[in-house]
Formats: sequence, structure tokens, C-alpha cells
Amino acid sequence: MLALIVIQALVLCHNEVMGSKTQLRDILASTHAVLFFGTPHSGVKGVELFHTLNRLLSVYTRTTNDVLQHLRENSPALENIQGLYTSASKEIETVLFYEVYATPIVGGKRLLIVPRHSATVTGDGGAKEEALDADHCEMVKFSDTEDANYRTVCSYIKQYVAGSVTAVTRKWSTEDAYRGSSINHVTIHY
Repeated sequence: MLALIVIQALVLCHNEVMGSKTQLRDILASTHAVLFFGTPHSGVKGVELFHTLNRLLSVYTRTTNDVLQHLRENSPALENIQGLYTSASKEIETVLFYEVYATPIVGGKRLLIVPRHSATVTGDGGAKEEALDADHCEMVKFSDTEDANYRTVCSYIKQYVAGSVTAVTRKWSTEDAYRGSSINHVTIHY
């Protein structure tokens, strides 16, 4: 869910007029890379199960199905967001990680929660697609530094950190040209 919020935020930043001196433009100019792990770009399999779990949780806490309604497979809302992100991310390195194994669910069954076709974005030719040998719940859990998934993810992070200063400086040069200033905005946070 958080990844979908990041996507919407970057789309909002992209919608700001080039040269505007808003923090939204600043965020876009300073974003070099985004890595998505099993993000349901075109919906989730078994969203009905999540509705059921949500109803059960409502006994203990206040819940809502507002977000879940948009997570159905082939959701028009998600398709719209992804189309806007494809345009907004032209200068952002994007890696779309997807799960290979089905995730254990209730009753001993297994389900591929976010299959490759949903974890990737159709039409985003600049995005890299990468399989992780894991189920949805284990995608970002690594046994140690020798874990193949860890090494794969780490290689992307190292690559993007190494290229971040050059890329962000270039984007800020363009922003500054539109804004009519020459302030150096490059700050790298690790």
C-alpha cells in the first residue's frame, strides 16, 4: 500500500509546472531511483480474502474497505495511477521486483498474491523487472548477506547510489534553468 502512496506522490510532484519553486518539484528533481517489491500495480489476487480479514479485524479496531476496493485485479483506478506514473518516472530509475512462489494462506492453500503481470508496469520501457525467489511475505526478508535475493537487491541499490549525485545534479541543473537560479540542491541521504 505504501508503494502506491509513493507512486501517487511522485505523480503529484510531476504535475507541478516545470520551474515552479514548490517542494513537490524539489522532491521530483531529487528522486533518482525507486524500488518496488511486489507492488500490485494492476491489482491483487484474492482481494476477497483481504476483505474477510478486514471484517474480522473490525471487531477489534476501526477498519475500512476503501483502499481494498481499488486493489481488485484490473482496477481502473490502479490502471490510471500506473499510466500517470509511467509519464512521471521518465527520469527515475525504477526496479519492479516480483515474487516467484505462492504465499501460504488460510486453510493450507497457497496463492501467488501479486503475480508478475501485476507487479510490473505495462508500457514502462525504462523500468527493470526482476524476479526474487520468494513468496510475497518473504520478498524483503533475507537470511544473510550471501542470500541471492539480498545480493540482487543490494546490487541495484549500490548502482543507484553510485549514480545518484550525477543524475540528481543534472536534474537540478534543468530545474534551476527554469527557475532562474544557480543554487546547488544536491543532498544525498542514506
